[in-house]
Amino acid sequence: MSENAREVSMSEFGDRLGDIIGRASMLGEVLYLTVDGVRIAKIVPHEDAWFRSPTWQAREREAEENRAAGNHQTFDSADEFMAHLEELHHRADGGGLITTGRRN
Repeated sequence: MSENAREVSMSEFGDRLGDIIGRASMLGEVLYLTVDGVRIAKIVPHEDAWFRSPTWQAREREAEENRAAGNHQTFDSADEFMAHLEELHHRADGGGLITTGRRN
């Protein structure tokens, strides 16, 4: 998810705040509200709020660090990936019965 962002000075708003935020929402933009060039607030589209949360961004950074360090595995098929997840679950569960809901 790339950031489509722009800065808007509070002095530009006047009575147009609703219009500016509405336009940003339609375009999926992130708005940084500024006063004297200093960012004081960030407005994100509602549907992106989860992704832009500090918790999720920390997870994204961790995943990217793991990928860059080679701490990942690739799979040739979805079935191979699911089998790997089932094996991990099986090991974590102490070898108990695993049900996936999939039908063969």
